[in-house]
This record gives sequence, C-alpha cells and structure tokens, in this order.
Amino acid sequence: SDQVLAVILDATLRLPELDAGMIFRRQGDGAYVLKAQRGFSAGFAESFGHLPADSATVSHIRQGKVTCSCQVDHSPCAAPDLLDAERLNQEAVCCLTLLPVLVDNQTEACLALASHSAAAISDNTLRSLETLSHLFSQTLLRLQAQEEAADERRNMSGLFNAIDDFIFVIDHAGRIIEYNTAVAEKLGYSAEQLLNKPALSLHPPAALPTAQRLLTDILAGRSSHCPLPLLRADGSIL
Repeated sequence: SDQVLAVILDATLRLPELDAGMIFRRQGDGAYVLKAQRGFSAGFAESFGHLPADSATVSHIRQGKVTCSCQVDHSPCAAPDLLDAERLNQEAVCCLTLLPVLVDNQTEACLALASHSAAAISDNTLRSLETLSHLFSQTLLRLQAQEEAADERRNMSGLFNAIDDFIFVIDHAGRIIEYNTAVAEKLGYSAEQLLNKPALSLHPPAALPTAQRLLTDILAGRSSHCPLPLLRADGSIL
C-alpha cells in the first residue's frame, strides 16, 4: 500500500510549480502518518512523520478541501498555519498546498505539495489537483478493499488452523485443495502432502462405498460431515 501512495505522490509532482511533496495516510486513532516524501530534506520530512489527531494541520485535512498557503494572496490561500510556518521558512518553501483524498466522505490520505520557487500555485494546477484527487480516491477505495480482503483472509486462516476438528477444502472433483493444521499434526501428513489428492484416498478400502455416497452429498450441499475412519500417514486407521 505504501508503494501505491508513493506512486500517487510521484504522479502529482509532475504538475507545474510543484517540486516537493509528502503523502500522509489516516490511522485508526485519527492521526496521519507520513508514507512517502520527495524533494524535502530528510530532517524536515521526519519532523512531520506523525500528525496528531488534535493538531491544526489535521483540522485542515479533515475539512476535505484543497487549502494552501502562498506568498501571493489568492482564493484558496487562506491557511497561513499549514504545517509549521517557521519550519517551512527554514526549508525555503514558498508555497504549500494540502490536497485531501476522500474515501466515503472521509479523508483517507492527504498530500502536502510545495514549491521552492513559485510564489503561488496557479489556478490551472489547482484545478488539475482537484481532478487528480477524485482519481486518487478511486485508487484508495480499491486499495482499502484489497487490504480488508487480506485482513479477512488472515483472520479466516487463523480460525481455520485453530480448530481441532479435521477440516478439508475440496474442489468439485473431490480433490483436496486445502486442509487445516489438525489434519497435518494428528494424521501425520506434511503441510502439502495431501494437496490435489482425492479425498476418498484418506479412507480405508472397506469404508470407500459409504465415503463415496457421503462425498456426493457433501458436493451437492446436502451434508458437511464425514464420520468415517481415516488413514494416518503411516497407514494405521483413526
């Protein structure tokens, strides 16, 4: 995800006047953390590594609007307290613009874009930034969905392997495509030894006719359990 944010920052800095920038992402506590920076000194960027939820800068970010502080006074330049004026002067920043990126009406990320040479951001660049902000919102929405899906997979995997019952995931051909830790530990199979094997191969020959009927019911959604003997890796029966 940090790579995606860095790409967003790099794309934005191709616009005229802009020669430096930082991108922040919202945390669960409402604070914003620096994810990437370009064109600033390391010490300056590091000093803005964490923006507390109750800071003046985050207050601007939450408004969800483009705001800036420029040497030339024009319409969006109504926020002289963006970041820290003294540190901006030390960094020789002439103007600074905050570009919030909204997801579901909440500022998920924010870009702080600067110029060391231009006294103001032009109206054309500001319009371009607003257009880009909508595109970035769609990008972050997809990124958020991917992260939530990955979290869900991790949670399901943890639950799957914490269960003591033997759990097998099989495809429509009856082949094993996944099984939990209990299978490997209690039946003595390695982590991948049973993958792509027929589920029926885990039953002793005498149980195969019943196992076939049960498997047919399971694949048809009529059952989810198979209370039959199983073969351990060493050939003994459980």
